[in-house]
Amino acid sequence: MRRFVLLSLAAAAALAACSSGPPRRGDRDGEDDRVGAAYRQSAFLTGAALLFVQFDADRDYATSRAETEAGARAEWARASGGADKLTPIVFEQWAARALGGPQMGPYRLAFDSNVDNEITATEFSAAILDKFDRYDTDKDGVLRRPDMTERLPDRRGPAGPPADARVQKAPPRR
Repeated sequence: MRRFVLLSLAAAAALAACSSGPPRRGDRDGEDDRVGAAYRQSAFLTGAALLFVQFDADRDYATSRAETEAGARAEWARASGGADKLTPIVFEQWAARALGGPQMGPYRLAFDSNVDNEITATEFSAAILDKFDRYDTDKDGVLRRPDMTERLPDRRGPAGPPADARVQKAPPRR
């Protein structure tokens, strides 16, 4: 116990030392221009994008709607273990394995369309296909890697991030 307390104090001191220091020159509240530019270039993949990459059966770096439908059926079989419905606990266990964590999204309520705390195969597939449709902005029936990449919201401006700091779609790469 004493060792744990000492290690915790050492970790807290190290974090405090790393976070202290004078503000750097920058455009706002000590923000370094290089850090701001790097942030504005940042993008990420959601848990749903990880699924779509996995569904790419022919490994051509593009996931078709047919591959997504087959992938959703296979993922349902894996998630449900043969059961008719997923409980919230079973869903969270699946999300931790398949999506990288229960907080990676899409979230349980996106799958539980009637909010009865049970997810059926129909709801499961519909949620995945809905996400596919949202990512497929050009409506060509295929998701490519840039379709799945999302940009972080722009933090610039006098008041910081906008009140509805939604994630923005990355522009297509050429």
